[in-house]
Amino acid sequence: MPHGDPSDLAALTHAVLGFSAIFAPHFWFATFGPLQPMFDGAPTPATLAAVKFAGGPLFFMAFTLFVVRWNMINGKAGALGCLVAAANSAYISLSMDSFSFVLRGWWVKYSRSCTYMCI
Repeated sequence: MPHGDPSDLAALTHAVLGFSAIFAPHFWFATFGPLQPMFDGAPTPATLAAVKFAGGPLFFMAFTLFVVRWNMINGKAGALGCLVAAANSAYISLSMDSFSFVLRGWWVKYSRSCTYMCI
């Protein structure tokens, strides 16, 4: 399939949402004109971490929807998306503990994403 189809628009949407979730999670708590916020109330550190985590799978979907078509060779884009999701999980875990290693569930997500990338 050529580029310019609806999957490219979906990829762009996922990329914008993933970028905003990782780098500006406070946008998910803000009102933009008639668009109401995704979450009500003031953001807590836990909800900000959850929103940042959601950015990883959104980036994965952006890479996958943009590149992967019918050809299985294009799976490298999905692997790149998994790498972004894994790096995002590792960064969230490290930032929660002042960049010192503490075994948390975030590392399970990190290792799982790296495993998918190697398959």
